[in-house]
Amino acid sequence: MSDMPRYMEKGTLGMKDVICRKCGKMFLPAPEHIYRDIKGLYCSWHCFNHRNDGRCTRQKMVEVYGKDGELLRRYPSAEKAAEHLGFDDKRIRNACATGEKYQGFLWKYKSEVAKGEC
Repeated sequence: MSDMPRYMEKGTLGMKDVICRKCGKMFLPAPEHIYRDIKGLYCSWHCFNHRNDGRCTRQKMVEVYGKDGELLRRYPSAEKAAEHLGFDDKRIRNACATGEKYQGFLWKYKSEVAKGEC
């Protein structure tokens, strides 16, 4: 038996890829990886610091409404909407939060999150 932890088994560059317990990102830990607890490893200080906060890490769905109030489209996140339309994602999030129009459209977060999605 080796004294080496399971996550440091031989593999790519002498270590095995590990999945962050908070965000699900795959990463290669350093030999003295400091972002860990009894449950496993975390990819960054942010994930480690927020490991027990219980908040949903799923992005908020964004809805775009036209001038007459009809729903034009839904996007999985403000980032995806900005990427698709060529707009600024920070301004889209601000419009969702304040209820102000951005680029002539009304932006809202989808009001209900289905149970079990988080």
